[in-house]
Amino acid sequence: MPLPASLPNTLPTVHQATRDLFEYAFEKLSDLKTPGSNETVRARYHQLVHAHIESGCCPFCGLEIIEAPDPDLVDPDLDHYLAASKYPFAGANLRNLTAMGTTCNRSYKGAQDILLDELHQKVDCMDPYGDEHVTVSLDGTILLPGAGDGPEWVLTFDPDVISRNWRRVFNLETRLKVNVLGKRYKTWLEHCISYAQENNIDITSRYGALEAVGKFKKTCKFEALPTIARLKTSFFELIESELIDPEGGDRMHNFVVELRQLDCASG
Repeated sequence: MPLPASLPNTLPTVHQATRDLFEYAFEKLSDLKTPGSNETVRARYHQLVHAHIESGCCPFCGLEIIEAPDPDLVDPDLDHYLAASKYPFAGANLRNLTAMGTTCNRSYKGAQDILLDELHQKVDCMDPYGDEHVTVSLDGTILLPGAGDGPEWVLTFDPDVISRNWRRVFNLETRLKVNVLGKRYKTWLEHCISYAQENNIDITSRYGALEAVGKFKKTCKFEALPTIARLKTSFFELIESELIDPEGGDRMHNFVVELRQLDCASG
């Protein structure tokens, strides 16, 4: 189904005038004071948004800390979720202004239309201030594919359909696989082995390795960045399942023991 003609094409003069008006209105948010306060509208809005985001992280990736409201800190990017260049009437609408990490905003989203997919078809758009919560797991990942290769990562998002375009715009799957999983999984395992040693858990037995992984997994939720906390937890859930498995358990256990020996040798 073709999209209806857009305002820039049908009424270019009106579109440009609207853009100019709301770009001016957006800039004034940094000057206008809230009634009865010395704070500007933007400063007050920053406080409200930061209080709403419990983790203090970018709500689109969960990987980047957003600057807190403080006169000595730089204000975070205030992104037009619906790009002002395409939806000028939303240019100064506070409901359309979302705190976003610099990487997500400047390197990925830019002026992309969050309402269109890669085929320029209309799709559902997640509300950054709504009740939708997306969870991610590593279900389907093959940890030991063989031939000395690293894990074959599979990311599973729930809900899937409604989050697809958001994941595409912010290139989340590649970023998580390359920047988090591929870079950190060995360090996570080394930390688990160190945890076992510090708590006198003998991982040379399968039972001991299972005990160490089960206990260390419970600490993963305390990671400061929520996306890393969830991925790390899911990673050790997979290892736990592998160790329990009657067929693949020995292979996973041997891998953990070999890593422990390497860790001891390097230490």
